[in-house]
Amino acid sequence: MMLYRKTASSLLLCLVLGFGAVAQVSVTNGDGATLEDLQREEALVTIILKGSNAPDHNLRITGVYETTISVVTLDGVKTAYPTSLVGEVRVQDGRVAETRKRSREGALSDEELVLVTRAGVRAMELFEATKNDQLSRMAAALAVSASNHEDRSITLRYLQELAGGNDVPTAVLATTYLYLAGIPPDEDVLSEGFLSGNRDARAGAATLAGLTRNETYLPELRTMLKDPTIEIFPPAAKAIGRMGDRVGLPELYEAIRALRDAKAESAVFALSRMGGEEVKLKMQEMLRTSKGLEWFRVLRVLFALGDEGARDIMKTDALRQPAYQRTAGLLVADAGDWEGTLFLREYLEKAEDPNLENLLFRAEVGATLFLGGEGRAKLVLQELINMRASQIYARGKTGDDNYKRDTAKMVQVNALRRVGATGARELLSLLEGAVESTDVDVAITACTAAVEISNPEFGARLREARL
Repeated sequence: MMLYRKTASSLLLCLVLGFGAVAQVSVTNGDGATLEDLQREEALVTIILKGSNAPDHNLRITGVYETTISVVTLDGVKTAYPTSLVGEVRVQDGRVAETRKRSREGALSDEELVLVTRAGVRAMELFEATKNDQLSRMAAALAVSASNHEDRSITLRYLQELAGGNDVPTAVLATTYLYLAGIPPDEDVLSEGFLSGNRDARAGAATLAGLTRNETYLPELRTMLKDPTIEIFPPAAKAIGRMGDRVGLPELYEAIRALRDAKAESAVFALSRMGGEEVKLKMQEMLRTSKGLEWFRVLRVLFALGDEGARDIMKTDALRQPAYQRTAGLLVADAGDWEGTLFLREYLEKAEDPNLENLLFRAEVGATLFLGGEGRAKLVLQELINMRASQIYARGKTGDDNYKRDTAKMVQVNALRRVGATGARELLSLLEGAVESTDVDVAITACTAAVEISNPEFGARLREARL
């Protein structure tokens, strides 16, 4: 991890130069706080050595002594700085600074290229082996089409044939896969989808129109937004949100109060995407009068819109309520606030039943912490990818082998998707075994994740489509 290497190198410099005499250390951005105050409040700080332009971010002071300052990194690495060499201790604003992992740029290494190439080849093998399973074959075709496989034209042609077929739901899905692979959608297929009496086709058309920001179909989407069914309203709401069509705001405000989670969550998504002063003021008004789950949904919209009051409430209130703390922890940590990171780190240390709900959340925690700069979170994802049926627990189902096997598979697939969604080339090695899995779903997901990481444009489209 870069932070560890930087801190270790700074310590080496200190040891080489010697400890020196007692020196006065300047504390900046701390409103008069002393080093002891920062230690007591466990504040995040940046330490800058004299004559150095390489600050060490995201440290917490664990001890202030006559000649040294002891600190610990986010990864738990302990070190110390001679006070004579510390030029400045800068108090951070509570956010984790500059640790969000980004995939390395440039060409793939030889090892990475071998794995990604194998993922494309394996996806083609799965495409050929799933002729009697259309959905799996389409998923394999997508992975090949987005890869650098030399015969990707075969899978593109297969998807294009489906897109031109008479089965409208299948045509819309194939057209969506083509879009994800980089092929612009066929307008005729979109039109047929919106006109279809099939709910899946209409929902798929709404999703694709939203992903491509195709405002031609705003009238149809506005009509769909008045349909209360969970098959139609959510994709229409998300499309409206992606396009920023404020005509639908009244319906979205009402939907956030819905009893059905799918409908309410799509409103949270749409309002968060749409934003604007009007939405913020409405959400602030609703926050004062709402309770329970409705309150938390409204709070999440405000948090997404950068409302400082919502940020504080999320950390001081929602993060302490059992019903909301998991989601709040992920949001706060992803925003770079230490409180969320600490909650997630403590969660991983707890002994939780290895059931489906807890294991799915564990994957979210692992991915979030990894992106937040905690390299050891990679081990969490690795464990989940290697999950076995014998490790699964569910009350009343301890002897149900089929349930445990299906649950283990869901955990593996979810973890693989999380790995792909990070876009981090550092995690490619986790996919090697799963790419070769005899389970078709696991193998296709692993192949797709590898391609997602190696093809940033495809990865961006795929991640947006999953929201």
